[in-house]
Amino acid sequence: MANSTTSSGWVKEPDGRGTWGILSTCLLTITLCCWTSVCPNLPAKSDGDWARLRDKFHLACMGILGPEFLLMLAAGQWSSARTSVKEFRRLNNKRGKREWTMTHAFYADMGGFLLEGPGVETPFPVDAKQLLFLVEQGYVEYPEITREDIDDRNKSDGFARFIAVCQAVWLLLNCILRGAEGLALTTLELTTISFVIVFFATSFCWYYKPQDITSTTTVTLAVDISTIQKKHCPPELEEWYTNPLEFLHPNLYICHVFWRYFNQILRRIHCPISSRPVTTKPYNRIPSDDFPHLDTLADALACPIVLLFGSMFMIAWRFGFPSSLERILWRIASCYTLLFSIFGGPYIQFCYKVLLPRHAEKRRAGDVEATLPQTRMQHLSTKMRNIHPSRDPRLEIPLLALIPVTVLCALYCISRAYILVEDLVGLRDLPESAFQTVEWPDTPQLVLELGGSPFVWTESRNPIYSVSVCLRRVLSNEPDNGYMNKPFWLRWSPLIDPSRGEFILLCHDRESDSLQRVGIEERSPYTPTLRTQQFPNEPPSYYTAEAQGNFDRCKVTHQLSFPTTWEKLLQPGYTYTVLWTGQEIANWDWGTQLEVGNKTKWPPVLIPGGAHITFTMKEGERPPFPRLPTPPPISPSKRVPGAPVLSLELSCSPTMPLAGELEISIRVIYHGVSDNNKTISGDEEMRPITFHTWAFKSLDGQFRVYRRRCRGQSSLEAEEEWETFYDHGYRHYFWDNPDKLINVSENPGQFPTLYPGESWSDFWTMDGELLPDDLKLGERLRYQFKGNTLDWWDWETAKDHAQTIVTLPGSGMEPISDPKDNGGRPKVVVPASNIVEWTVVSD
Repeated sequence: MANSTTSSGWVKEPDGRGTWGILSTCLLTITLCCWTSVCPNLPAKSDGDWARLRDKFHLACMGILGPEFLLMLAAGQWSSARTSVKEFRRLNNKRGKREWTMTHAFYADMGGFLLEGPGVETPFPVDAKQLLFLVEQGYVEYPEITREDIDDRNKSDGFARFIAVCQAVWLLLNCILRGAEGLALTTLELTTISFVIVFFATSFCWYYKPQDITSTTTVTLAVDISTIQKKHCPPELEEWYTNPLEFLHPNLYICHVFWRYFNQILRRIHCPISSRPVTTKPYNRIPSDDFPHLDTLADALACPIVLLFGSMFMIAWRFGFPSSLERILWRIASCYTLLFSIFGGPYIQFCYKVLLPRHAEKRRAGDVEATLPQTRMQHLSTKMRNIHPSRDPRLEIPLLALIPVTVLCALYCISRAYILVEDLVGLRDLPESAFQTVEWPDTPQLVLELGGSPFVWTESRNPIYSVSVCLRRVLSNEPDNGYMNKPFWLRWSPLIDPSRGEFILLCHDRESDSLQRVGIEERSPYTPTLRTQQFPNEPPSYYTAEAQGNFDRCKVTHQLSFPTTWEKLLQPGYTYTVLWTGQEIANWDWGTQLEVGNKTKWPPVLIPGGAHITFTMKEGERPPFPRLPTPPPISPSKRVPGAPVLSLELSCSPTMPLAGELEISIRVIYHGVSDNNKTISGDEEMRPITFHTWAFKSLDGQFRVYRRRCRGQSSLEAEEEWETFYDHGYRHYFWDNPDKLINVSENPGQFPTLYPGESWSDFWTMDGELLPDDLKLGERLRYQFKGNTLDWWDWETAKDHAQTIVTLPGSGMEPISDPKDNGGRPKVVVPASNIVEWTVVSD
């Protein structure tokens, strides 16, 4: 992936990739993977929302700083859950068939069962092993809770996980194709791939673990807790530190012991990523970062993933780095990360199998040296072996294991820190090919965009909600990009077969902020989706897309409405999301000729899923649209020197039928260039101009209708007044539709060209919707353009702007948003027009 040609500094987004595109995509993927994959244990009853958020944040930090440790934690809990299911199944076979699933096991190990009864002053959580012991010995009843009961409490956000998986798969596929095409890959993308691999393995281990559960199930002892201890607890384990049943866990897993030790160090230096300490005795919750034992199957799953994660950074051995020192440090850090992954596990197992049991045996046997007076160094070493506030002897680590592991972990943290820092600082100087986009194999790139109002009302007229569906082709700016800009055709309609792709309706759960799918009819093979407004039986469209830089001919738009099934399910006060799930289209081919038939081509064209719109259902009728203010007329003195001089003239018939229409003609005249309110003539000032017509068509285009009012004691004494009754323009909510890229030369209707002395004409049609409801015969009305400023203009003709692309907001009724401030050219002020007047007559 090395490349001798590099781009230094911040690279802006072209149509391809830029520095921000690389950075945002990777950070978004890492954040989504870590946040959606972590599953903290149940909080204590006294914990609030902040405590639950902190538990999840701590696990997410573990996933970002050391994703393999999060995998070991998840694999250990998966191993414990599998063991629990196996043991409960053995018990159930003896006593009769009862349900105990992986969901039950995870629920128990995360603190879902609280024990109370004689001798228990404060209820405390028991894990699956302790619960099995109590049930097996007959001290508690078998808990009567079904998997469905636990699932009802589960607040797992399936939609967020779905988005995270889609984002991860897309990034993996994109990086694989970049490697296949020989394009440079950044170290940040390499690190993100390693996160994604571990994310999939972690999500697999925690697939059955409930998420964000806060309610517990109480089990009651039939005997006193002290009786259980006397009967089953060995004498050397009578003193307990977490709960009275901890004698069932005489030995803690080595990873748990070391994690508690290092976590205590972080807590003492007030590091914010340290987990919350449990200060109650017995524990009122099971900490989310307790590492259970791993069985053989869990080891077989976790070890290859950890080795793969450690070796990922070696791929960047020959990558281009901003400096030779950074390359050397990267190689050292990646080598150590791989060695830590290879030898760290075996050494930890050596400590667990040999050093810790040997030390524990000495401690239980009452070593003679412990009774002798200790020197200062001996006292210090004794304190160093166990720094936990509870002084739980199970957390004591022999120095022979502590010192090497501490050194190894410290070097690992330094290596990981350097890799993460280099991922970011290395973006300052990347090979040029790192900013080139992937050429997907022989298929055009399409994107689906949705637009719609943010609100819908219960008393809305049919259709109750309208959705704008735009299928757009993504063009490449590369001059020689082969198939990517070649014309093609396809047969497509948004009214697709639901088995291949569809729009689905999701409802936002107001309590858990999760999404639930609605609108699926039981016992019916038909899944409701959007329907067209104009033609209920509209067939699929043949769509031809050509390149040549013309964005209008590279998209097709449909206006769709909700099916009756969806309309009946909408409830006031709820928020809904319409989601496009994606579709593959095989009925397509390259070329400009429209071909009819069921021709298929491989690979199919992909319309990626993920496009969505969100709206809220409200009671009642839609409120009246806000009226625009009535501005004062703009004077010709407001013209800017050096800018083109434009004026607007109105004309219309002097009469209008009461139930008819009136056409008002608009004529915009170009007079030349202004200099201190004087028009300059001459060859240099005879240049043509091209302008955007928004100022004469927009919602706030300054057109006003006036009606005559008489005020006074009698008609003879009345003073004639004219007042505006309506702010002209289609008063409408602006939908948050995607912005549109418009080529100036390809849209003469929106961008006309005028030479001095020429004019551009248009017309407004006045009808009942734009006039007062109480209009009467003989009433007189006036119409005037109050003046406006062009949002975009430039010198020369439209043909001279064949390469000029401007950005128009998705509503199509707002000024051009890019370039801003018209590229620095002087403002063109069009002053107020003449006033036209007409009288209402009979039909």
